[in-house]
Amino acid sequence: MIKRLVLVASVCLTALVISSCSDNSTQSGVELGLAGTDVAPTAADNLDVEGSPYNRSASCDLVFAGTKYVDHILHKVLAKCDSVNKYYAYHGKPHSTATLIQALDNWCTSQHGSTTTIIDADEQQCSSGSGAYNVATVGYVNKYGDLLAVYNASGGGQTKSAWGKNHYCNNGRTEGRTYSGLSAASCSSTTATTTTTTTSSSAESCYGDYVRKYPDLLAVYNSSGGEQSIEAWGNSHYINHGQTEGRSACATSTTTTTNTTTTTTTSSWPSGDYNYLCKHNECTKFSNRTRRWPSTKIQVSGASRAEWREGARRWPTVSFSFVGSAPGQGIQIMGYSSRYRNYCGWALPYMYSSGEYAKCEIYVNSDIDTMSCTHADLIEHEIGHCIGFGRHTDDKTVMNKFVGVGPRTSAVANMISLLYSLSPGKNISSKLTSNYSRSPKSSIEYEKNGRKLIPLGVYFTEENK
Repeated sequence: MIKRLVLVASVCLTALVISSCSDNSTQSGVELGLAGTDVAPTAADNLDVEGSPYNRSASCDLVFAGTKYVDHILHKVLAKCDSVNKYYAYHGKPHSTATLIQALDNWCTSQHGSTTTIIDADEQQCSSGSGAYNVATVGYVNKYGDLLAVYNASGGGQTKSAWGKNHYCNNGRTEGRTYSGLSAASCSSTTATTTTTTTSSSAESCYGDYVRKYPDLLAVYNSSGGEQSIEAWGNSHYINHGQTEGRSACATSTTTTTNTTTTTTTSSWPSGDYNYLCKHNECTKFSNRTRRWPSTKIQVSGASRAEWREGARRWPTVSFSFVGSAPGQGIQIMGYSSRYRNYCGWALPYMYSSGEYAKCEIYVNSDIDTMSCTHADLIEHEIGHCIGFGRHTDDKTVMNKFVGVGPRTSAVANMISLLYSLSPGKNISSKLTSNYSRSPKSSIEYEKNGRKLIPLGVYFTEENK
């Protein structure tokens, strides 16, 4: 967290309400609708934070307007008014983070007479996991609810930036997803050869970088009127304030870098067991391509019993919207049937030739209450078939052919998470290692954007006797 102890000249703060303090491109508070305290930030719903697998400040998981701060779309800034220990955030704003920081500072001062601690700006400080920070790829993930759900279920091994870049470069572009600042050039890498020589540091060469490094300093400098150069202002701030605040500035050496640029297409994939995915998603029947719903939010009709809704909700990664009538593309619980009396229930999934699921029908045996299978366990199992599990597992898990024989293991959950990290119809041949999966016995022809309806057969579930 960055302690805001810098006082801005009162004439500049007054001017911020009317116009920009400088003649450069910085926009005024009036133009942005955030002048002074005209637009109140959102207060945290409460200060109770659930446990998180991410290695970041617990404040990043505070809830604002019913949604975790880290899940809100950009641009956004999170802050605390120190004297009253209250947390506020702006989120989903078109303004720069510098403007949002200044507005939060004004709010804490005017409403609480308090100094301000800036906790985060556009998730740079709330970033966690392996991988560099990139504001565009963070914004890309937050823009799409299905991607955000899959990332949040991934366990935080990668930063949202790295995960978002992988998805955009390997799937998002072909799916037609967009975000400002992302293009084909974003999927290139640059290698550099670096030579270091020792010299004395100078304000001209590094104190400007010091100001740019800290969003709160940059915001204050931008509102200062520009009478000093950014380097001179940074030098003065560091000597008078920055050192005691524990900020870092110029090193005793400078680095001269000679760049040799090599452009390559990013080839990283989401981590996971692709052989297990192929086996249970039955990818060999589809030219080693994936089959899944186009979104992680899936409509379900016919879930008239609470136990049926409970069974569906047990699945991670995906979520369900229960609707009254059959959806155009979704799951239909058809109710009771006596057609196959020896089975607790069965599912009939259908797919399009593009790899997207089209619909999936679920039937419950009319005599289920006299059988060794419960309603919730059965629906959990059949939903598994509907969201991507074609072949039963060989061990005692929820996707074994006998209902209720075992739990939903990490292997099962991770397979669904991996599947929904990839686009429908994604060719995963290059990630397969077993001889069985490298030789597809394709019975379904892939068609990009194809809408040919293809039944996938009947998946039966037996009672656990």
